[in-house]
Amino acid sequence: SVYNATEGGRIPDAIHDARQGAASPPVATLATAILQRLEAGGEIHVKANSQGAIHLRHALDQVRATLSSRLAPAALAQSLNHIRVETAGGAEARWPDGPRYVHYVNLRDPVPKRAGVLSKGAYPGAGAVLATFSDFDFDPLEPKYRFVGPLSRRFVGVHGFGIYHRHRQPFDLLYAHSQPGTVQTISLDGQAAAGS
Repeated sequence: SVYNATEGGRIPDAIHDARQGAASPPVATLATAILQRLEAGGEIHVKANSQGAIHLRHALDQVRATLSSRLAPAALAQSLNHIRVETAGGAEARWPDGPRYVHYVNLRDPVPKRAGVLSKGAYPGAGAVLATFSDFDFDPLEPKYRFVGPLSRRFVGVHGFGIYHRHRQPFDLLYAHSQPGTVQTISLDGQAAAGS
């Protein structure tokens, strides 16, 4: 688990993180952890919410660059395929090919539409699955632990941890919809959560 200390995921925090790019401490920590797991011959499952997706994308770029200098193309593709990535309301639009992706998108959440996998020019990664739903959390988790003003309360109702967690499905169940080289969108509306 990598913790990125912020002032609650504010827009200035996300802008700062995007500008830091690969130089941010969470990126180095993630890249190191991913490389260590892959070099040990294992798989790794990484999850990122909101601005955490910015760090994760930069870490995956570093991992890809490091491995591409060491491995032949076929071995590189095989190694990257051992990375399973889940994002929830991610504030990152462009993802490198290789890992297996499931991107959760609340269609009422402005973040994936403006900065994430639904934004103009987005590239969710080859074979990615976009798991979409439209929902609002009337009792979000965030105000129980810190002050959240009225506008922020509406925002966490569509973008908070709880709303995305409510719709999470087992990775392999969703990724089974993947098609090589294309992005598949599946609707989770009307489905009961199958757990994790």
